[in-house]
Amino acid sequence: MYTSGAGAIGAYYSLDRSGDSDTTLYGVEGAYRSGLSSFEGYFGAVDSDLGDDITSTLGFSLEFGVGAGFSLGVDYQAFRVDDGLIVVDTGEIVDATIGDTALLARYSFVDGASVYAKAGRIRAFGDGEDDFTRILGIEESEYITLGAQYDFQGGSLFDARTLFSFGG
Repeated sequence: MYTSGAGAIGAYYSLDRSGDSDTTLYGVEGAYRSGLSSFEGYFGAVDSDLGDDITSTLGFSLEFGVGAGFSLGVDYQAFRVDDGLIVVDTGEIVDATIGDTALLARYSFVDGASVYAKAGRIRAFGDGEDDFTRILGIEESEYITLGAQYDFQGGSLFDARTLFSFGG
């Protein structure tokens, strides 16, 4: 990992286990933090017992301080599934991207503690010719997450990387 003041670039390796299945994620990441504002982005590959169809993952988050301890932001994370969706109208099998997009509001206290609310949507879309194709068996899902966080000594620049962190 290379760090420069409030910024860093690095590599990550993550192992998710669910029952008898293992999923390994690895890739590159970068982040920058200044006061209540931050940026983070990553791109990586996936090796999974769930199938060879999940091939890559990416994401970013932006959070901007708006004053008096408040910040607003957006989060996006996605993974790509080769031949992952069936188009209802044609029966064609297309590559898919499963994405989680969320808006974030946070209030930060003085010593690293904060509370936050996220409102997001998880959806799938295919790489077919028509971006508005109906996809078999896929429904959008909306969520709201409320949480609290404590960062020790300034906190970490990078979030955890996991394939199963959608919706929060």
